[in-house]
Amino acid sequence: KGANELFEKSPELFRKFQEHPSSRRFFNDQILNFDDKLEDGFRARFSREILLFDRSVDSALCEFVDRIRACLSSREAQGFTVAKRVQMLAKEVETAFGGPPTESVKIEARLKRRIDAAAPPPEDLPIGALIGRPREKKGAGICRHRSLLFKFLCDTLEITKCAVLNGVVAPEKVEIIKRRPEEDGGVVEDSPRPRVGREVVDMDGQAACGRGFQDHMWNVVKIDGKTYIMDCMNSADRLSSRDRILTQSQGILAYKRIGGRAGLESLASF
Repeated sequence: KGANELFEKSPELFRKFQEHPSSRRFFNDQILNFDDKLEDGFRARFSREILLFDRSVDSALCEFVDRIRACLSSREAQGFTVAKRVQMLAKEVETAFGGPPTESVKIEARLKRRIDAAAPPPEDLPIGALIGRPREKKGAGICRHRSLLFKFLCDTLEITKCAVLNGVVAPEKVEIIKRRPEEDGGVVEDSPRPRVGREVVDMDGQAACGRGFQDHMWNVVKIDGKTYIMDCMNSADRLSSRDRILTQSQGILAYKRIGGRAGLESLASF
């Protein structure tokens, strides 16, 4: 409903989404697969912002990409493996958007201020407006900004195949997750029968939040024929071959697409 009203008010914005293949794909499916290129002109709609990735109108993004390219071309980085380059990118994204999860309260406060100061949709919010500059200003970006910028770097600099997934992190024992229909167009997805001893949860947002569920976006990368999760919000220093993350406050949480597919396995259905 919210998207339809926005596009009715701004047909030109709707046209831009439709004409850019990856923008259209992410809007429809909340996923970017390995072969969906996140290129200049990409837009992603969220509740309070329309993120734009376009170096032709975003000097901060252009400068950031050029700096990373120079770092990767340095003599020190010449011998880096693909895995080392991926981890270097993830740490740069983490730094650009305000730092590690221990800084999350400050990061979210800065992000709110910058979004509040920006023009609301249908106006674009260039991703460079959220990127920090060394020794000048702190950045402000959470999982959605980090996962999309990370893929933009992987695709633009041709580091490795990279995907973006949108879902939740949930308690490990939960096997299937459904999101209840909402007035803004939420969808309950069909999901397979749970295995014995596993829990099925019907999410309604507020109730789920108190049970350890968190909406989340993350990346999956391909390195030497294997797939790994890269989470630039929670563990930018680590490539994980498992759909799990160890947290200090809630123990082991699992990456889940809505409908029960796991953080790595879900790509098999696209």
